[in-house]
Amino acid sequence: MELEFFASCLPGIEQALAAELKSFGIERVRPLGGGAAFFCAPEAAMRACLWSRLASRIMLVLGRVNAGDADLLYAGAYNIAWEDVLSEGATMAVRAHGTNDSLRNTRFTALKVKDAIVDRMRSKRDSRPDVDTAAPRASIDVRVRDRRATISLDFSGEALNHRTYLAPDDKEDAALACSLAAATLALSGWAELAQRGAAFVDPACRDGVMLVEAAWMACDRAPGLKRAKWGFTGWSQFAAAHGRACWKRRQTDSHEGSSASAGLQPHPTSGPTPTACASWALPLRPPSSLARATMCAMPTCAPLRAWSFAMRRRCPAS
Repeated sequence: MELEFFASCLPGIEQALAAELKSFGIERVRPLGGGAAFFCAPEAAMRACLWSRLASRIMLVLGRVNAGDADLLYAGAYNIAWEDVLSEGATMAVRAHGTNDSLRNTRFTALKVKDAIVDRMRSKRDSRPDVDTAAPRASIDVRVRDRRATISLDFSGEALNHRTYLAPDDKEDAALACSLAAATLALSGWAELAQRGAAFVDPACRDGVMLVEAAWMACDRAPGLKRAKWGFTGWSQFAAAHGRACWKRRQTDSHEGSSASAGLQPHPTSGPTPTACASWALPLRPPSSLARATMCAMPTCAPLRAWSFAMRRRCPAS
């Protein structure tokens, strides 16, 4: 079963994102402004959540509805089969983006969609989902453009560019820095250079984001490997045994150490590959904790040797 998804990204890297999605084995991909639309099975979308370095979020498109006014928006949102979308007992939140002549306030737009979901669930299940704006299991995204609105389930949950090595209280600027670093490395062809044994040194590493992203890419480490929460866990199909089995298989493959084992197309290479380091766990927060890290299973990885040298020079252990 193929479903429609949309992956958002930084402006200007839509083509690179489309190429990355295709490297995951997703065939129907179309770059658009601000991201890429694609069609695939849910398991492939989970794989993209786990492995994408360029996507900010991945959305499961649920429907496009008339947003000519508040009543039309409510009716369109109500007609979506939410009982087949939200898992039993899942908390939810709705966030809205964009305005038009009739829907000028995004909070009001989110409220109308939330009311439609609650009313539909009450009529179909005789119960309503609880709203949790801080940490919902299911996050609903509403994007208004002209007289249409696209309603989606956020498959990623927290933004994919908020890497696990960032601190929980790091702001959006830190996540943006991760996106910029990953995009720069992808457009420069660093993954292929690393596969041929090239080293990477950033003399002005500052907080080390570029170096960490380069090391993860060189070691073929899934950027979402250590994430604890995902948006698709609030999806009814994930709650079924098949959905959980698919995700466990994706995680197991990723722990084995390479994108090839996770069903991705390997980078072309004519030299030594440093993927023996793919399961190496980076510390949680740069820069000081990175400098004091115990480096294990990395002698074969030239980019990590360069990274270690640069971080020791930047933040010598006390």
